[in-house]
Amino acid sequence: MKLLVTGGTGFLGSYILKELEKPGYKEKFKLETIRLFVRNLEKGKKITSDKYKIEIAVGDMTDEAAIKEAVKGIDAVIHVASKYAIKGKKKDFMKTNVDGTRYLLEGLEPESIFILTSSTAVYGWSTNKGQPFAENYEPKNPFWHYQVSKKMQEDLARKMCQKKGIFFVALRPPMISGPGDDPTRVLMDNLKKKMIPLCRGGKGIVPVVYPEDAARAHLLALEKARENDGEAFHFASFHVPFKDFANEFNKELGLKPLKMRVPYWMIYTFAAFLEFLPFNLDYTRFSVKMLGASDQLITIKISEKLGFKPKYQLEETVKESVEWYKAIKEEV
Repeated sequence: MKLLVTGGTGFLGSYILKELEKPGYKEKFKLETIRLFVRNLEKGKKITSDKYKIEIAVGDMTDEAAIKEAVKGIDAVIHVASKYAIKGKKKDFMKTNVDGTRYLLEGLEPESIFILTSSTAVYGWSTNKGQPFAENYEPKNPFWHYQVSKKMQEDLARKMCQKKGIFFVALRPPMISGPGDDPTRVLMDNLKKKMIPLCRGGKGIVPVVYPEDAARAHLLALEKARENDGEAFHFASFHVPFKDFANEFNKELGLKPLKMRVPYWMIYTFAAFLEFLPFNLDYTRFSVKMLGASDQLITIKISEKLGFKPKYQLEETVKESVEWYKAIKEEV
């Protein structure tokens, strides 16, 4: 097998590559070559392996020619690369997340495998009033450009794969939190600055997946793609109220528990006002909605069909994240 990984030098992509270095995968997949589609050639050159031949293809997810060249001769794709931001222009999200996926699939041959890192963002902000929901939950109401683009990306991929005879699996992770994750770093920065308020008392349930668990889920999907063609899967390492999640970080950082409570309507209105200002701030309507959201994912299907079982829980996730955070701060 020859595998293409997009975003291989990024956060989740690097964990997938680390997981592939563990015993058993090379034989299981009959994997000989891993091709990485990267924007930065120098970063790509730093990735080496004693098990696999590593090939580097340079380009980004808006470069049609580079993408179609990168996918030539490929048997399977794990498509991780994506544009995520709490600010930005809609057209940029669409070019990267939707058009880039189209270019990949246009170049991929029938009978190949396409594993998509989708997202629970496809649901937008669910109207289930905090009740657990499965992968068939409707209606999907994407709110921000990122959410809209991820829903369009998954819909497009499913349709194109069905038409071309490509085996397709979509994985919908929630928040991926762990060492190397920039939003996790931003969370800790803001906790130290006392800039994280408790919206709705911090009682909203947050599904979280540790990146190593996310990497294993992707490789299980690759292994069992043919018998699960067209499926979408939720997965999480644990669910936790936001207040408890943030305060576990505070405990490890030696900070006091969160106390600042702000009415949701007030901080949402404030964030909407900030969006009109030419400053790079962490507060937008999208980020406020995340603070006030409550999502409980039903994850039975991935356990039954792919055999996924998470290894990480809250305490270990936070401890390792804080150790990484302190290390990078010391390097600065």
